[in-house]
Amino acid sequence: MRSAPPLRPPRAAATAATVLLAICAVIGLLKAAVWLGLAVVASDGLAPSLPFWLVVVLDGPLSLRLLLVSSAGPVLVWLYQARAFVDLVSPGGQRWGRPWVFFAWVVPIAWLWIPMQLVGDVLRSSAPAPVAPPAVGDPSRGRPRMTLSDGLVLGWWAAFVLGMSRSVFALVTGGGPARLGTYAVSTALWSAAAGLLILIIRRTTRFQGQIVAAGGDRS
Repeated sequence: MRSAPPLRPPRAAATAATVLLAICAVIGLLKAAVWLGLAVVASDGLAPSLPFWLVVVLDGPLSLRLLLVSSAGPVLVWLYQARAFVDLVSPGGQRWGRPWVFFAWVVPIAWLWIPMQLVGDVLRSSAPAPVAPPAVGDPSRGRPRMTLSDGLVLGWWAAFVLGMSRSVFALVTGGGPARLGTYAVSTALWSAAAGLLILIIRRTTRFQGQIVAAGGDRS
């Protein structure tokens, strides 16, 4: 009879993902500052321009899309391993099967909400056992309670989706300073999404480490 696999939080994948996401966040903020500076110059009626070498660097090795794609692998590995962990300690608590860890990001329409639910379910299932519900007669009984984990997940996904909509915003705002300002805002949102995802990864990994330290007891 095969013994159950050992409980082990995915710390290596979490570290790789957080390092790459931190690089994305910093580069994104720098690029947002560049876009904002160009927008200010354009609003003064001048023709904004960048040195050729800076354009090559920003659109080449420091392309935010390239950095985000490079961080996707470690993030997906972390999410898959973290999901495998909660499947051991809290089976049946997930709304989507494990293959959706990969498919959710590429299925049309579904990518708008399933990844958020996947990450939220993993974080929620990794958290310590919930406290007892309010007693009967308590005014807060029956009301949905927003936790810090819920807020992190919602904030991360909102920033990610809005940041991905840069091209749509650019079409709405037209050209000139408004478009440059839109690029600055959307790039800053991508940075915010990367930063919030770092917090989610660290929080989930810490919770799972506490489960292991307690010998799998979440009470």
